[in-house]
Amino acid sequence: MSAVTDETRLIYLCNPNNPTGTWFGKDLLTSILEGLPKHVTVIYDEVYYQFATEHGLPDAIRHVLDDRNIVIIHSFSKAYGLAGMRLGYGIAPARIVAKVQKLKRSFHVGTAGMEAARAALEDTDHLSRTVENNHIERRRITEKLSELGLEVTPSQANFVMFRCPDGYDAEMLTAALVKHGVMVRPAFYLPHHIRVTIGTPDDNTHLLTAITTILEG
Repeated sequence: MSAVTDETRLIYLCNPNNPTGTWFGKDLLTSILEGLPKHVTVIYDEVYYQFATEHGLPDAIRHVLDDRNIVIIHSFSKAYGLAGMRLGYGIAPARIVAKVQKLKRSFHVGTAGMEAARAALEDTDHLSRTVENNHIERRRITEKLSELGLEVTPSQANFVMFRCPDGYDAEMLTAALVKHGVMVRPAFYLPHHIRVTIGTPDDNTHLLTAITTILEG
């Protein structure tokens, strides 16, 4: 909070966080909102919240209903599987929404995108399958990577982050995995960590086999 000045207007919080997958609870969000001056708005990004298995994530909508300076960000790119459509939405107090309405473009989302979003919201079976697969496979990947001696950060998102083995940095390991047909992403601003998205069971087995082969080589 000491970094907030008279010039500060926005604070961005991602929970669960990207690229670490870590999370914080309701007490921390409440204390942040209560401690901020009135000219500061919190952008609260919870696009991974469907994947969280820990109880205790903040009920951010409560703060919207209490007319706090908060804008909640949700996305159709994660659990709903519509990343190519680039769709999302915000939840905020009416007074903030009214200001955004004055600034947004008239045709920022096309008809196809809107219909895709509507269908995604109605397809609860797909959402349930996606979340269940993520819970099972995230646990499996975490356990297997740990068994290989890799340091894995506990995740509440649809990815896990781990520290590269000795002798590798993120760029080197990413390049090595590509040779095995596996594409992963270096964790930004963490040059010795990799972020791995949870895929299908077969995809995840391919990943684990590739990493095992690299370590044994």
